[in-house]
Amino acid sequence: MAMDLLDYLVLHTSAEYISDLRLHKKECAIALGFVDDVEGFSLEEWNHLGSYLSDEYETQPACGEARDALSALLLHSVTGEKSPRESLVTAVYPVAENS
Repeated sequence: MAMDLLDYLVLHTSAEYISDLRLHKKECAIALGFVDDVEGFSLEEWNHLGSYLSDEYETQPACGEARDALSALLLHSVTGEKSPRESLVTAVYPVAENS
């Protein structure tokens, strides 16, 4: 039996239950970044997960776009950057304070 996306996140974060995932947004964003085969989960699963974890999530047309949009939104909710895209860039490419 294949694992669904919600179960994948519970397994790869410190959340004990699916309902705990909303409390671990940064961990979820990081775990999503490690999904090698985004097509291994259906587009419907990606969009359902996005809606479940963020009220700001907008349905995406492709799995990769859904993962990227959701990761950015989750990081944005934690970092408070001006935009979700900026949050994702800052998380991937942190800038030193004194540079």
